[in-house]
Amino acid sequence: MDYPHVILQFLKVADVCKHLAAWKGDIIGGVDRHQLLERYLVKGNSKMADALSPQQLLKDCTEMSMDVSTFVFYHCDLGPTNILVNTSTGSGHHRLELAGYVPIEWVRTKFRLSAGMDFNYGDEDSKKDWRRRVAQHLKRMGYRDVVDAWWKFQHS
Repeated sequence: MDYPHVILQFLKVADVCKHLAAWKGDIIGGVDRHQLLERYLVKGNSKMADALSPQQLLKDCTEMSMDVSTFVFYHCDLGPTNILVNTSTGSGHHRLELAGYVPIEWVRTKFRLSAGMDFNYGDEDSKKDWRRRVAQHLKRMGYRDVVDAWWKFQHS
């Protein structure tokens, strides 16, 4: 997939992540300072009532060795089917319940892990192209990830 307009969108999404990350928070959580509906930060498929609370997310992110000294604003579902692009006015996004403050490593980690950020067409390799390219661009921008620690956390 080397269509110039599509590749430009990979770069734009990474740039949007960087722009959003300029906003800092003092807790892991939603913009309302309560739960962040980011199931990937929860161990397994925990059904605990407080699994998504700022306190539990902090505990889980600490266990994954994330830097929890600063939290950045991020939208946790920037998959290709969730971004609306209008060539005359720019782009937009919906589902703001997945926006909140996270450790900075989570920005790139989520792109590396989430099949929800895959295209819904093409062969298996092509489906992953969106998240792979955004993650690669984030790496070039200096973003780290905690994929190995995430897998270890999930299987502990």
